[in-house]
Amino acid sequence: MPEPKPKSRPAQLAQAATAVPAVRVIAAPPAKAVTAPAAKAVAAQPAPAPTRGWFRAAVVVPIAASMVVHAAGLYVINRVRFDPPRQIVDAPTDEGALTSLALPAPVPPPAPIPPVPVADPVPAPTPVASVTPAEPPIVPPAPTIIPAQAVTVSPLKEEQAPAAAPPVRVAEKAPTPEVPPQPRAMPASIAGVAADRAERLVYAIDASGAMTTTLPYVKDQLLESVARLDASQKFQVLVFRQLPGSTKTEIKRFDAASFVSANPQSKARLGAWLADIQPRGRSQPLAGLRESLGLHPDLIFLLTRSIRRSGQDSSWGEGTKATLTELESLNPLGSEGKRVAVIKALQFIDNDPTGMLQEIAARHGDGPGSYRVIVP
Repeated sequence: MPEPKPKSRPAQLAQAATAVPAVRVIAAPPAKAVTAPAAKAVAAQPAPAPTRGWFRAAVVVPIAASMVVHAAGLYVINRVRFDPPRQIVDAPTDEGALTSLALPAPVPPPAPIPPVPVADPVPAPTPVASVTPAEPPIVPPAPTIIPAQAVTVSPLKEEQAPAAAPPVRVAEKAPTPEVPPQPRAMPASIAGVAADRAERLVYAIDASGAMTTTLPYVKDQLLESVARLDASQKFQVLVFRQLPGSTKTEIKRFDAASFVSANPQSKARLGAWLADIQPRGRSQPLAGLRESLGLHPDLIFLLTRSIRRSGQDSSWGEGTKATLTELESLNPLGSEGKRVAVIKALQFIDNDPTGMLQEIAARHGDGPGSYRVIVP
């Protein structure tokens, strides 16, 4: 059977009103007029006891009215229909069909809020010291200016021309003094004995019989020493000896000139010239030094050998004292305490027994190492 349709709200309220039972209300009779004597008589009479009908009316009426009100409320509550929430039912589909539920697109997370940069604290203003204004300087009064007297200048005549100004001479700049060039280092050495500076040097070689065993070694050392010289240096080679039966000392020069340049041509000629030198005779070192100092060199290499002699003619050359005395006059000390030439003495085989070479090196050398004993 089809479900009955629910009644509307006004119809429900009207039906509830008609269902309430009717209450019979009995009207009281009209009051009669009471006279004064009657009232006194009535008042004098004792009050009648309440009757049973009055008590019933006083109790039943309120109870009945309360029941009617509660019954009407229950009826109204019972007739009010509370519809349950409707459920969403999928529409019927074919058997085996799947119901798909479209989910909403995921909401992207909110973008992070960038941090608010915190401004650097504003440094407190530096208190400014109060400056007391300086007193204005006292300005001296302006000097009184006396106007100059007017000078009447007569115009130049046409035939008078102004004199020409004298020429101005410009002082010439004084020339800068030239600084003398510093001497360039020109070292020289032979057989291990060296000198720091030798622009012009002489090799004084003893070619006496005492050099028989050492002269070949001396020739080799001489050629090596000249080969190391710079082309700007100049040199000379002297050979001294006293031949047998002669009273004079023989001195031979490599070149007739004072000095020759240390160029390849001079170095090549020196080897051929030394090949003809053979040891003979006696040694005369003072004669060789005298000839060498006459060329005014910077350096003299004296290569000789002193031997122990005996008999009446046992002295070496002219003797130690005479040799040292003459060398003092030939190579004296200058104002600065330096001599013109430096003499380095090279003794071969053994030490000088006379002590003359040691004294020459001590007085005319340039320091320790000016005297050396060479053993080939």
